[in-house]
Amino acid sequence: MLPSTVGSTAEFKRNEIPLLRVLVVLDYLDDTFETPFVASMCAVARALIPMVENATKNQGDCFAFIADVHRVLYGFLECLTNSDTAGPLPVTMLSELGVLNETLRKIYTFVEVQDENQTNYALTPEEAETLFKECRSGLVRALEVFKIDGPPTDEGMNSLQKRVLQIIRSSSGTGSDKPVVNDLSPPTLYGRGSKLEQLVTALAQDSPKVVILGGPAMGKTTLAKAALTHPDICAKFERRIFVDAQSAASGVELAVLIGLHVGLQAGGDLSNAVVDHFSRGPPTLLVVDGLDSVWEQVGSGKLEEYLSLLTGVDHLALVVTMSGLRKPIMLGWSELSLGVLSDDASRQFFVAIVGDSHNAEEVQQILELTGNNPLAVDLLAHSVHSEDSSDVLTRLNAERPSILPDDQVSNLDACITFAVSSPRITRSAKDLLSLLSAFPDGLSQVELMQSNVPIDDILGCRDILQAASLIHETGNKRLRCSGAIRNHIQKFNPPSQSLVRSLCNYFLALLDLHQLYDGEDMVAVVSQITPNLGNLHHVLGRALDTDPEDLLTTIRVIVALNSFMRVTQRGNSSLMERVPAILSQLGEPRLEMDSIVEVLELELPPSMDVEVFVNRGKSIVQDLSDPLLEARFYRTAARHYFRYKRDIRNTLTFTEMALAAARSCGDAAEQAVALIDLAHIKLVMGDFAGTLSLTAEIPRFTRLSGNFGDEVMTLRLAAIAWSQSGNYPRALSRVERAKTLAGMCGAASKRLTLKIMGDEGEIRFLKSEYADSHRIRTQIIQRTSAEDDPEMYARTVANIAAVGVRIGMLEEEIRRNLDEAKLIFKTLQIPPALVYCEMVSADVELRKGNAAIVKKIFREHLKSPESELNGRQLRRSFTWHTP
Repeated sequence: MLPSTVGSTAEFKRNEIPLLRVLVVLDYLDDTFETPFVASMCAVARALIPMVENATKNQGDCFAFIADVHRVLYGFLECLTNSDTAGPLPVTMLSELGVLNETLRKIYTFVEVQDENQTNYALTPEEAETLFKECRSGLVRALEVFKIDGPPTDEGMNSLQKRVLQIIRSSSGTGSDKPVVNDLSPPTLYGRGSKLEQLVTALAQDSPKVVILGGPAMGKTTLAKAALTHPDICAKFERRIFVDAQSAASGVELAVLIGLHVGLQAGGDLSNAVVDHFSRGPPTLLVVDGLDSVWEQVGSGKLEEYLSLLTGVDHLALVVTMSGLRKPIMLGWSELSLGVLSDDASRQFFVAIVGDSHNAEEVQQILELTGNNPLAVDLLAHSVHSEDSSDVLTRLNAERPSILPDDQVSNLDACITFAVSSPRITRSAKDLLSLLSAFPDGLSQVELMQSNVPIDDILGCRDILQAASLIHETGNKRLRCSGAIRNHIQKFNPPSQSLVRSLCNYFLALLDLHQLYDGEDMVAVVSQITPNLGNLHHVLGRALDTDPEDLLTTIRVIVALNSFMRVTQRGNSSLMERVPAILSQLGEPRLEMDSIVEVLELELPPSMDVEVFVNRGKSIVQDLSDPLLEARFYRTAARHYFRYKRDIRNTLTFTEMALAAARSCGDAAEQAVALIDLAHIKLVMGDFAGTLSLTAEIPRFTRLSGNFGDEVMTLRLAAIAWSQSGNYPRALSRVERAKTLAGMCGAASKRLTLKIMGDEGEIRFLKSEYADSHRIRTQIIQRTSAEDDPEMYARTVANIAAVGVRIGMLEEEIRRNLDEAKLIFKTLQIPPALVYCEMVSADVELRKGNAAIVKKIFREHLKSPESELNGRQLRRSFTWHTP
């Protein structure tokens, strides 16, 4: 064991308070930065304190573990507060926190089994010895990572607390990237007053629909934002929302962007959910900027179909901006076109930036090159602001032949070239500008610094480019260049592959971390990845066509990106469709297997035969002789047959093959997952004895791997099986144990706890304790909402209706609950839930004596394809449940 300052109960008592001080400080930091794993680590460490005192075996080892946990958490705080910048930790450090979190959970298991009164959670002596060694090696690793020399001192703790308070005070706006910030500060308009009045007048009409057209950099975005802050508009529309659509690659992604802006939870295609949200909301003005980007991706037909759904909402006003002269062809759209500024407006704009102290004749000559394009005026004005008008004019005359060689080059392109060629734009600044041009949604300072981009003095380059008005900072604190500048740089000075590759590798590390610890305190990681979904699709799509040297890295990122989008219910990446054909030619079996596993997680279109992927996967696992990879492949194949094919025979066959492979390599985590899948299948089939036999075996593996989430799932499956078998006390005991473990799962704790409460409500219902079931369901409703978690909310409302039938709730209230639930289920497209709502309706009719109506409902249910696997459970209980 590591050297420890704790050797007795008395010494442990003296060290208990300092540990609690560290945990309090960690809680404060977690509330500020949402650092992954911190909430879970704090919860586990707190739970350890009373458990150590109850240990009846190996108490010295338990005390020593607590002392070392204190040292490690203190060292992590020291490392965190001594960091140069507050905000998200580097990916490498987050990975180490994930390992430390697993170690703490293993320590929790080790200490728990030292209490001889806890006979249900015993390990064999060999397993206990293995667990002890893993706990010790995990702590050694953490002490080395966080560079911890000796035990914490009171003086050091006091100093650390002061630093933490200072970080928290100065942390405003420095936390992890948020997916949406509506920046509605009023922009300054020059020469567009009449256009603004036209737009405001158009928006004063009933159900207005306006398209703002114009060439590149004509001020379409600025005009739309000006309307959002106009007093008349503020008075008419309670909500005003601005959505930048330039990075959307499909209509689904556009709907997701809009959904995130209005606070919807990401979940597949949000098209209908967005329309439903606006239908139930207050008068709203929605501005969709850069709609032409999506238009080019998906074509006008599908996009106009979606726009027609939005415009069908009476109290929703819609403004879209598009480059060129294309516009939606549906009737009823008002059109507003923007051209160049007038000479007076250009001069006014120019003088507002540089002042009126410059030579008027020189200013006029400079403005002639701009062609009165607003962005061109802005760029040259900022050049004059930094260099003086005479110097700029001299350089303009010297460079005119190169920046404006013929009529084929626009005035805007010439002005961008001139601005970039300024002597103050260093080589590194040009590299940063070219890099930003590849990422339409911009990049945050954290992403640039942590990705180790090979650019010197990134912050200095940022200041240079901002001073030249070549880039700007968005409301989300992201550095970005305008569409016109981005297109120019991509055409004339695109970034090197090494620059883009640095960012791709950074995002790949984040995506891998999310995949490894799915569901484990990944809120902050999700918030870092989400603002870059459009960026990644843009960059990876180009890389597939233009970067053959690093094609394997590109494919790895695409596979990881698709996994992220699938798990976070954001649909699938269109790029994933291209991967299997490319990989079949590359001779990279492991990467090909990764892609096959990801494909099998999806519902395949009719054109893709699942047997082709399964047979190829079988061939690869036979060639590689890697049992862990084999277990993962067979497990995923089994899930595909279960979810999408309803093929129980293949589901069981492949799950058993996955379990055999996992047992052959002895991996505890993989054995636990395979056994959980098998237990779930047995439960759905109604084999409750088989489910209970498996759930009794699983905890050995979840405890050895430190996976509380899997153990919670195991306990929930056992609780359902015991309740369906009529043994309600045992079912409720599993629920209580699940609640305890869920409380130590960090950011996932809230949703896990609500699910477990749903299980308890189900058990109380089956036990005929209807009042308790109703009370629990009501508590769930109080802790969630239709906006925060629509599926759970709708499930609970539907179950309240089912309980209401038994406790004599008014039929009107039951029907109202069912209608509310059905509306959400239709939006989320969950057919089994709609079937369940109909069955509750049947229960209402049955109690009224309407047997004919009940028979009709049951016949329709039996015809439903959803009844094939769920029928047995639904017949046993009216309370619909999904683990």
